[in-house]
Amino acid sequence: MTEVIENSRAGSDVNQTFKVLCSGKPYIYLNGDTQIIYCNDAFTGLTGLKESDLIGFDPGKHIQNKQFTDAARTALKEGIGSFRGKVQLGVDLTDFYFDAVFLSVGFNEGREKGSICFIIESKTDASFSDAKDVAISDGLLK
Repeated sequence: MTEVIENSRAGSDVNQTFKVLCSGKPYIYLNGDTQIIYCNDAFTGLTGLKESDLIGFDPGKHIQNKQFTDAARTALKEGIGSFRGKVQLGVDLTDFYFDAVFLSVGFNEGREKGSICFIIESKTDASFSDAKDVAISDGLLK
């Protein structure tokens, strides 16, 4: 990572620093309509979903993903957005629990804007349920 930082141009895009810090993290690119247009191997490995089930998927078409798509749209307007919660992805609308950061980016030399969504932390439905059960047994939740 040090080599990447040392070889970056002075005055480069401020998002570059975040991209370097998040290298190796799962991420997806969404176009301006919140449709997934790319996902890296770390994202497919994390979710267990096939790339073919993700590319072209539009989380915004599902009301349960409103906060997720709102964060993507916030990034388009303000440069950055954040999301914490449940999102449903893929053909079968599988549940995932993400802490994510969205950054506004330009594609094709700025001709089309979209956002990149870095997954900072994730939980599956099973691990979320396990954590909830522990909290209930510890008296933290009812």
